[in-house]
Amino acid sequence: MAENDWRLVHMTSIVPPVQTPKQAIYTEILWWLLPDARNVQTMPWWQRLRIDRYPELELVHNIPPLLRIGEVDVHDVYWLNTQAQIYANACQKGRRNHDVAMLALIDALVALVPDSLKSALTYQRAGRSTQQERPAEAENPG
Repeated sequence: MAENDWRLVHMTSIVPPVQTPKQAIYTEILWWLLPDARNVQTMPWWQRLRIDRYPELELVHNIPPLLRIGEVDVHDVYWLNTQAQIYANACQKGRRNHDVAMLALIDALVALVPDSLKSALTYQRAGRSTQQERPAEAENPG
């Protein structure tokens, strides 16, 4: 075994070579936001004071464990209800780098949530709820 083979074994055990749509969405989010956050750190300290990357970092900090499971589960619903909600709220307050792309990816992930988990989904974007509205019961006159 070569000296660096352990890295390849470790990485392939985390992310399978064939990704599910859920894993592809999370990978795309990481692909865009991690370099953006890193680039802020290359700026002089006085410029970094004016740049807030908390919503982006909050969005990505729990993604690595979610990549291990291919299907959408309760952990993904929790991520949508918390980290994605923080990011969506920040986007409503003002423009963020990559906000259109990130919100579209989050919406794509919401579309993957199975019906059995939709009742636990409370994520809202731009005033609309992803939780399905319950139909009003028909009134019986008598």
